[in-house]
Amino acid sequence: MCGYCIETAMLDLLEQEVSTGRPDKDEEVSPLFESITQETNFLMHSLKLARKFHMMDEIFYVAHCRAIEEIVHHPHKAMKDGLPQIALIKHLHGYKRFISTRFADQEFVSWMPDPAWMALYHMGFVFSSDMWTEFLSREDLLLESARLLEKYSLWWLQGHEQTKNDLNARMEETGVLDPIEDIAELDWARFYDLYPALYFAMHYCSRHSPDLPVLKSIALERPNGVPGFPGYDLWLARKSLVLAIRHYGVDFLLDNISEELPLSRVYYAFLRLESVRNATDRIIERFNMVLENDDPCGEFRDDVDNYTISMLRFRMHEHIQ
Repeated sequence: MCGYCIETAMLDLLEQEVSTGRPDKDEEVSPLFESITQETNFLMHSLKLARKFHMMDEIFYVAHCRAIEEIVHHPHKAMKDGLPQIALIKHLHGYKRFISTRFADQEFVSWMPDPAWMALYHMGFVFSSDMWTEFLSREDLLLESARLLEKYSLWWLQGHEQTKNDLNARMEETGVLDPIEDIAELDWARFYDLYPALYFAMHYCSRHSPDLPVLKSIALERPNGVPGFPGYDLWLARKSLVLAIRHYGVDFLLDNISEELPLSRVYYAFLRLESVRNATDRIIERFNMVLENDDPCGEFRDDVDNYTISMLRFRMHEHIQ
């Protein structure tokens, strides 16, 4: 099992939430918990369950990133109306402990576009309009954001200077061949340290320079390695795809449906955007065109069948309501 498997299962929960307007209450979903919290409209519910699953720090990490997203898109009302900010205030003591321990070792400051970016890792940032106004007013912020995303694309999506484990050697040592262990632990540590900055940069560029080619790469390409269970790189891709569709229109999605694009992202866009749901027939037509013209692998064919059924089922339920 890997991040792709978790994402597929998470989308089932998201479909249920979007359909019913209620969060999933099944306490057996803990393997999916971090992933669904990235997407849920019921963040308070997630934080309530986090203690039960012993995952408070993981969920604070997600909520911190989501608070940054609110600041980028709604800076004038994030503190008043932002769901992540409200949720974190309700759990202020735990969040303060998380921030003070998770980002205490600031050696990764050298990876930031500028030391000023360390403001994103400060607890006060998500609660202080003065702090985020000062950061958002940086003259070179868009250029810095674009450069950070380009480095991410080269490193994480294309594999430039990415460190991989020798899976064959691990197989000889342990007798187990686990593809999820292909990326070296140090690279994973760097990825998670960088992620809040990457998440900010993606949203900031999408808002202020949505035609940047690197945003298309993030939306459409797969990571150069097997995603971890919570799939933060897949979260970045899902968000980027939806923002691209909002900017370019649904044709952006239709034009890029292929064997290379994980169809889980297509279904995510379907769940998130009414414009995509309204294009269901065109999406299915595009699926069939790829099947007829490109002779894709069996896994792609299975995904086409599964997501076609899911889309039609969702639309039927939507019409009944």
